[in-house]
Amino acid sequence: MVSNGAYRLAEWTPGGKLTLQRNADYWDAKHVAISTVEFVPIADSNAELARYRAGELDVTSYVPGPQLEAVRAEMPAELQVRPQLAVIYYAFNLDRPPFRDAPGLREALSLATDREALTSQVLRAGEVPAYSFVPPGIAGYGDASYAWRTDSGAVRLQRARSLYAAAGYTATHPLRLRLILPSDDTIRRVGIAVAAMWRESLGVEMTLTDLEYRAFLTTRDDRERWDLLSHGWNADYPDPGNFLSVFTRSSAQNDAHLADAKFDELMSAAAMDPNGSRRLETLAAAERRLLADYAVVPLYFVVSRRLVKPRVQGAILAPMNHNYSKYFSLRQ
Repeated sequence: MVSNGAYRLAEWTPGGKLTLQRNADYWDAKHVAISTVEFVPIADSNAELARYRAGELDVTSYVPGPQLEAVRAEMPAELQVRPQLAVIYYAFNLDRPPFRDAPGLREALSLATDREALTSQVLRAGEVPAYSFVPPGIAGYGDASYAWRTDSGAVRLQRARSLYAAAGYTATHPLRLRLILPSDDTIRRVGIAVAAMWRESLGVEMTLTDLEYRAFLTTRDDRERWDLLSHGWNADYPDPGNFLSVFTRSSAQNDAHLADAKFDELMSAAAMDPNGSRRLETLAAAERRLLADYAVVPLYFVVSRRLVKPRVQGAILAPMNHNYSKYFSLRQ
């Protein structure tokens, strides 16, 4: 593999490890402190934590949620937690009933989602309740969150039940939904919690199907097999347009199949506007329109969490969770 980065690929064992050697031809090679870096792919975050505790890893990519409190008590100086520019959400299938042409029903489910309980009782790692699609923390971008964000839980629930009933659903005729999600412990716990919220608040009956990732992608394309899809978006670069462009009609990631000409018009206008502040205002208008369509249910904004051995210097979590070994050094 030819590259011009700080490291070159020295060895790759599929399923085993990936070894990088410092690139002597890199333009800033004299400031690359670590000569050899090994990346170890580990699918199970609990296994990763066990290997870190055993001294086999210097940095983890993750800390499993159920272990977080114990890790915080055991290794507080080695734990790093930081908000990340990433959102987890559910996409409605807008191509077919029950959600096609039913914005009130979609709003009812969003209103009945207790995001505070989800983040504080289920996730418990500093995740932020999501009342918008674009995460906070992007310079110059204003708040485009739901107008009912400041309403009490009782007020939200009352409106949710009214909209649910207006859509034709009752205790004897409940809404039945199929949610598909990629196989992941955290995503599954979130799905179980949301299903319980909707059942208790509205009487919704939901079937959850978690799938190995390739099977999830295949099923995602078969729109007859699901009503709701668990999804997420991590910033490619820190800009609201990177999040909102997901829902243009030309986007391959628009799994809700939102088709809103006015939304597309706003996104096109923002893309062509050389005025930075005006562009951000246009993007905020587009986000408000996206939220008003209720094509998705934003659930929470992600936090990055990992462990770093005390001997590793320069390992600082960034908002997009990009971590470059060329900035690391080892304390002797």
